[in-house]
Amino acid sequence: MLRQTNLLAEATARQIVQRAMGIISHSVNVMDSNGVIIASGNPQRLFQRHEGAVLALAENRVVEIDRATAEHLKGVRPGINLPFSFRNQRVGVIGISGEPAEVRAYAELVKMAAEMMVEQAALLDQHQWEKRYREELANQLLQPQPNTASLEAMAAYLGLDLRQARIVVDRRTARGAAAPVARAVGGAGGHPARRVDRHYRLQ
Repeated sequence: MLRQTNLLAEATARQIVQRAMGIISHSVNVMDSNGVIIASGNPQRLFQRHEGAVLALAENRVVEIDRATAEHLKGVRPGINLPFSFRNQRVGVIGISGEPAEVRAYAELVKMAAEMMVEQAALLDQHQWEKRYREELANQLLQPQPNTASLEAMAAYLGLDLRQARIVVDRRTARGAAAPVARAVGGAGGHPARRVDRHYRLQ
């Protein structure tokens, strides 16, 4: 289950620009789903609305802009603009500055790299949230009177069956020693969990 997040964070967009410009000798821009430049090889262009990107998003197509066309559009320079997606959802536009004939060969490669980086960022974010949920679930299970509604919500998110009997093992002590203290919780009358290590990470 993928938690819904901002699929194109500015930090990810900056990484896309940095990696792309480490490979090609052209400036690269990343525009968000509103066509606003959120990362660029030219910092002076940041947060400008890019009409070429807006058109690429609206029509879901590659938009090539030559020098003559760029003179009639706002916030636009010659180049090629490609919408890119994550899980069938358009999340932004990659723009490569330069005459279209010069940068066309790089376009699809940069787009593919951008989509891979967005996916990696989303999976990392998902992993971090799941880790937090597991830690909180473990903490709740160790409470004398856990919050039932909260437990059920977290278990549903993590795909855990609360009806299955498990054992919680708390290895923490007041001085941080590793001696385990086990507590059994039954599936029918309690709130079960798998074994928990000293960091409260559910297995």
